[in-house]
Amino acid sequence: ITNNLSNRNLIINGAMQVSQRGTSFASANSYTLDRWRYYKNISGQVTVSQETITDLVGFGKALKINTTTAEAGLPSASGNQYATLYQSIEAQNLQHLANGASGAKTITLSFWIKSNVTGTFCVSFYKADNTNRVISLPYTINSANTWEKKTLVVPGDTSGGGINNDTGNGIDLYWIWARKTGYSGTTSTSWVNYSDTAWAPTCTGTIFENVNDHVFLTGVQLEVDNGSEKPTDFEHRFFADELRRCQRYYETSYNHGTAVGTATDNGTIMFLSNRSPGTAHT
Repeated sequence: ITNNLSNRNLIINGAMQVSQRGTSFASANSYTLDRWRYYKNISGQVTVSQETITDLVGFGKALKINTTTAEAGLPSASGNQYATLYQSIEAQNLQHLANGASGAKTITLSFWIKSNVTGTFCVSFYKADNTNRVISLPYTINSANTWEKKTLVVPGDTSGGGINNDTGNGIDLYWIWARKTGYSGTTSTSWVNYSDTAWAPTCTGTIFENVNDHVFLTGVQLEVDNGSEKPTDFEHRFFADELRRCQRYYETSYNHGTAVGTATDNGTIMFLSNRSPGTAHT
């Protein structure tokens, strides 16, 4: 569905073009490419990197997660551990969703994914303000080493007290790459009060069975549904526009005493984030 209206995409850096911190990151609970944070409390290790791609028309960059230390059998292992890549959306950017009200809006998530692993994975949506709420929706990687577009339709949440109009985390989106049985349970197609068993019930896939199991992700878009339950075309932004959005959340420091908003010795401008980066779901 073509839609030329701008500012549809609630995700920042969905085309994975901006990576101010570097282009390769060892497995750590920290930001990687801008706005994308990796978190894990399993033993398996990965490298997260920004990759140039030539096999998906319309996209030139992707985020890659590559397993460097395997941890086999995760979906059936007991415990409350998992590995995820996630993005937090600022609360004041989500007021138009009417979350918690009778007219709460349906939203649509779409993304392109490619992996050498097939199976059922999921994206979990978590809202922390007021009553903690969660919904976890499955998708299947059907063909190995093939770009596939996935679409998840998220119903509006009419309960839970809504999202505060502030600079905190509004909704966190978690792409879960492995989880243990403590997060398995009954599948729900609607928002529910948070519980571990509702966190990732359908996520039986894992990228940690073997070294060099991997996944590529790009073209991520979250938008208010237009009534069709189908995504609009990906909203491509100029690199400069995407960079400016990312700079709001990017924090760096210089030992030579550069003042905020002034040029550094290499001619770039120093920016400081005006909000905390948030922490992982626990």
